[in-house]
Amino acid sequence: MRLGRAPDGGYFVPADLPDFDWNNFLHLDQDSRALELMQAFCPDLELSEQIEILALALNADAFPYGIYRVDRLNRYNERRFILELDRGASGFLHDYGMALHLAFAEQLGIYKSKTPILGPYEEEQRAFDAWRSLHPELELSSAVFLHQQGRAPASFNTVLEGDRHLSLNSRQPELSFALRELPADLSEQFDFIDGSSPAFILAGMIILASALADLAEKGEIQTELNLVLPQFSLNLLLASLYLKSLGAPIAQILLVNGQNHAVADFIRSGKLSLRRRFLQTEAAEVERLLPANLESLIFELCGRDLDLTADFFTQLESKKQAKLERELLKAWSGQLISCYATERRAGKMREKLYHETDYLFDTYSLLALAGLEHQKQFEQEQVLLLLCGRPWKGYQDSVAEIERLAKESGAAATAYCLSEKQDVEVLRCELAELKDLLLN
Repeated sequence: MRLGRAPDGGYFVPADLPDFDWNNFLHLDQDSRALELMQAFCPDLELSEQIEILALALNADAFPYGIYRVDRLNRYNERRFILELDRGASGFLHDYGMALHLAFAEQLGIYKSKTPILGPYEEEQRAFDAWRSLHPELELSSAVFLHQQGRAPASFNTVLEGDRHLSLNSRQPELSFALRELPADLSEQFDFIDGSSPAFILAGMIILASALADLAEKGEIQTELNLVLPQFSLNLLLASLYLKSLGAPIAQILLVNGQNHAVADFIRSGKLSLRRRFLQTEAAEVERLLPANLESLIFELCGRDLDLTADFFTQLESKKQAKLERELLKAWSGQLISCYATERRAGKMREKLYHETDYLFDTYSLLALAGLEHQKQFEQEQVLLLLCGRPWKGYQDSVAEIERLAKESGAAATAYCLSEKQDVEVLRCELAELKDLLLN
């Protein structure tokens, strides 16, 4: 946590999974639960530092949302629970994870010597900028924002002197590998934030653990329940796997992909290819070839073997495809499964579910539900769905769609919006120029 990204361009993971008393965790309040998880996974930090980080991250001005609300979908199915998040699963985790990441950076003084680089996804950039705008009293550093060619940069509330926006002529996988291979002298000067920070996983653990603990304390969980996660990143999947190892009442984890289903295919077969044809879909968040924290997931699938993990990515970079041996996947077959669902099927469910449950679901939530429908083994089992709350809240660029859906269904809709847009100057450049551009 004190170093940001690892010196070799990879990501930090827990060296050892800590001892944890889940039964004691049940009886704590939400703030104490967050602190308990931070103590378990950040043992190198002093208790006073941990308390300050949580106080800064969860300050009402910095993070003006409740952590979560849990409700039971009695009108849908008594075995189904819903985790209500104010901004939907993706928006909420980006905001909460970024708040924690920047609270770590502020407390540990990381950005007094390093410049943050955000890219290439607008979700992290938007969350970073929103956090800066909410903390004018802090000595906030300028940042570098990387954008993919042909994609407009996000709107920004806070434009600081020294901010730079670079639009790179590169596909996302190529850019991910380029960032990983930047030389050590750049790693000493910059901190790369791309949603793969351990703080995002910690945020997911706090959200999920608090929900599971509340359900268990109320006697709602019979033995263990299953988690259904839309795959917009792997942070929540890793959070779920870590919580399961700590004794949380999790039986199986179902990861639901969109119709490109690259990650779903990988979990089933161990094969990942960057050559496959990709479709443009509405649910772009669940369609990534190289989702955030893929390295960390493969490290866990490889039995926490660094050499096997490195070999996989060497193959992926040189041959544009790689494969894990099936023996490595067998150990996970009883707890991690995957599937995919089409947007067409998800769209057909929207009106039906609204009339049954009063919930106006977002596309990612509908994909998770559509995927769950085809998993017969879950029909009689308890399931926690990671979904949106009510009323539906989403990003500013989705306002028209939200209003249309709300009008059609008769539901109230509130959109989360940043303040007035500010134009920023964007320098278009080639990937080969990245190192020189960062140093100059």
